[in-house]
Amino acid sequence: MMHKLFYLGTVGFWLAVAAIWQGSGMTPPPAPAPAPVAAAPVEKRISRAEVARHNKPGDCWTVINGQVYDLSGYGQKHPSRPVVAMPSCGRDASRDNRTRSKGRPLTPDADTLLADFRIGPQGEP
Repeated sequence: MMHKLFYLGTVGFWLAVAAIWQGSGMTPPPAPAPAPVAAAPVEKRISRAEVARHNKPGDCWTVINGQVYDLSGYGQKHPSRPVVAMPSCGRDASRDNRTRSKGRPLTPDADTLLADFRIGPQGEP
């Protein structure tokens, strides 16, 4: 009887070892390290000299609050006469943008419309 018990114990032990060994091979491999996140592209800063070269109604860039806008096609969308926006061509028009005739601020719709014409940040010099 002792021999049977010994053999059964030994066989059971090795079956448990085999099951553990086989089970360890079934675990999924470790997840690969996440790919490094690429930095956001840096926008090219547009100099004041570059803005100044675009100072005609058909080629009109302006700076408003540190951002450069190409207003060449803005004349058709301007709610007033196109000549109202044209004096800002080639220069910083931040103050003009904050106030219009009689010191009234521009409408929020004007800022929304202006966003379509943004070409980049203004830089020095």
